[in-house]
Amino acid sequence: MSRPLPGVFDQALASAVRAPSPHNTQPWRFAVGPEAIEVWLDRERVLAVADPHGREARLACGAAAFTCRSACGPTAWPRSCGCCPIRPSPTSSR
Repeated sequence: MSRPLPGVFDQALASAVRAPSPHNTQPWRFAVGPEAIEVWLDRERVLAVADPHGREARLACGAAAFTCRSACGPTAWPRSCGCCPIRPSPTSSR
């Protein structure tokens, strides 16, 4: 039985989920589009007692985004990275 080789995004996401996070909470969600991978903070996974302001969780999201970008390699997508905390999360109720 043959399986297709994983694409660049598949490999990048497999690497990104291994990024460090406080107490291994993995406080991120990924939104994958045809030409982009978005990393979102999952507020339900933020430790309210250990990280009341979510600072460590946001750092972990940055580590996941960096790992994802690094895994894509120099010639693959995404060609740029940016932080855009303006619009609401795809899973938010507002």
